[in-house]
Amino acid sequence: MSYYFCIVNTRDQPTFETEFGTSKQGGDGIPRFTQEARNLNPFLMHASLDYVDELQWHTNQIKPRNTAN
Repeated sequence: MSYYFCIVNTRDQPTFETEFGTSKQGGDGIPRFTQEARNLNPFLMHASLDYVDELQWHTNQIKPRNTAN
């Protein structure tokens, strides 16, 4: 499985980005994103941040328990 990790600053600009894989898939930890998936990673990251940002105004909990609806 391949993963995308990104640290975003307060202006929604990526400060740090990296891709990594697990040792189970290929045994080497190399990410195996297709080019299409690699291009979608920043879009999905921003969409996730928008969802969490919107969720914070609709709940009284400090840490929302379930954000994957």
